Formats: sequence, C-alpha cells, structure tokens
Amino acid sequence: MTAQDFYVEKQKSRSKNLERRWTTNDAHVAIAKIYDSPEGAFFRRHVNAARSLKIEKEFLTTTEAAEYLGISEHALICQTSNGKIPYYKFQRRNRYLLKELRELLLSQKRGNRKWE
Repeated sequence: MTAQDFYVEKQKSRSKNLERRWTTNDAHVAIAKIYDSPEGAFFRRHVNAARSLKIEKEFLTTTEAAEYLGISEHALICQTSNGKIPYYKFQRRNRYLLKELRELLLSQKRGNRKWE
C-alpha cells in the first residue's frame, strides 16, 4: 500500500465516522419525535412540570451576588468587609442571603420626585 492509498483510506474512514456522529440538531429532532408521538405523553407531562417549576436559590455565592447587585466582585468584597453588605460564612466561603440583598436594594431608593 502506497502512502497515497493509505491517505485515501484514512479520509474514507474519517468521513464514515463523521456521518455516524450525532449533532445537536439530530438530538433535538429525536427529542421532538418522542415528544410529539402518542407514547410521549409521559415525557410531555414531566417536561412541562419541570418547566413550570421556579427554582430560586436562597443563598448566593460571591459571583452570583455581584451579578444580582450589578456590581463587580471586587466592589462586593470591599463593601462586605466594610460592613455595608451582610454575609454569612460557610467554611471559608462567603454566602449572601438573597432576601437580604433584595431588601438592601429596595432600601436604597432615590428620586422620589413626581413628574408632572
């Protein structure tokens, strides 16, 4: 077998492997077929139930809390160490109670002027 024949065989095997791979679109099509089939009632019921659940975390990490407040992580850490933002220590990590962050935001209301 020459080098060129070997290269041609290698390319053929690669193209066969590429044909066998599932793409994300193929997975979506397969799920849609299951979802739309009459046997998919069980699947539909559980997917819709999962979509309707609203899962809200009670405690946020530093990154999540900074994103929620709309500030940088560094600014959050500085305000935490200055005592402006309440936090809880879990092992060596800071955690922020979502309810307290929401109350903090609502207590900082400014501009109560009514426009005519």
